[in-house]
Amino acid sequence: MKNLKEVISKNSKLKFPSLMYKVLEWEKGRVDKNFTKGSYFEDINSKFGIFPNTKLYPMYFYGNIEDPKNKYVFVGINPSYTGALEEEEYLEEKESVAKYYRFLKNAFIWWSIKLNNKFLPYLNKVSLYLSEVEKIKRELIDYKWLQENVINLELIPYHSRSANGLIVNDIEEYYLSYFEIFKKAIKHISPKRPIVFLGKDNFLNIFGSDKFKNDITIEKKSNVLVGTIFGKYKFVVLNFRFSQKDLKNLDKLK
Repeated sequence: MKNLKEVISKNSKLKFPSLMYKVLEWEKGRVDKNFTKGSYFEDINSKFGIFPNTKLYPMYFYGNIEDPKNKYVFVGINPSYTGALEEEEYLEEKESVAKYYRFLKNAFIWWSIKLNNKFLPYLNKVSLYLSEVEKIKRELIDYKWLQENVINLELIPYHSRSANGLIVNDIEEYYLSYFEIFKKAIKHISPKRPIVFLGKDNFLNIFGSDKFKNDITIEKKSNVLVGTIFGKYKFVVLNFRFSQKDLKNLDKLK
């Protein structure tokens, strides 16, 4: 299949984990053939030096999407690139699509081993939110706990050095491909608690378009954004560098 929209269309009747496997199969073939071509975002943004030169596979999710019941859902703009860790991930994934899928499904445990339980910066923020808003004792939140209780999704699944400069200059293309996968993921997980997006400016850059007005309602509350997605699921949007102060009064979202 020549593009992501075709992969989604051809496999639209599959349950989400099986659809995701087909998407990863397509992505692996694309990356193995030519890392910087075929991805909508890499094609557009590579000239700005945002994406690393190192061959890497996209991360649409991490966490156990096969067992979504009662999971907390966090959504990043895109996975960052720091260097050696991502290159080790690639070595883990490259042998087969099955290993690629398995890595993403069990990523929290893999990071626990590789990082000797030291949290990545993004997961420090996840931990802060869980302890302050969901009242989970901070000492309980380790990689094993995250593996059992959290699924993370990425709005743009391609590793980058920085989210600054990422362009969505064809909203229709994004809506029918990456956003369609995101929609299917949320409906599959069916979260009972508010979805937490990290990266307010990029969130607005993408979803401020009229294209999403039937899918997403947004309102500002203090220094955060809140709203409803797909007419059913509550969400909150925080700056990536949010503090404890930013989390005040969010209990009412539950």
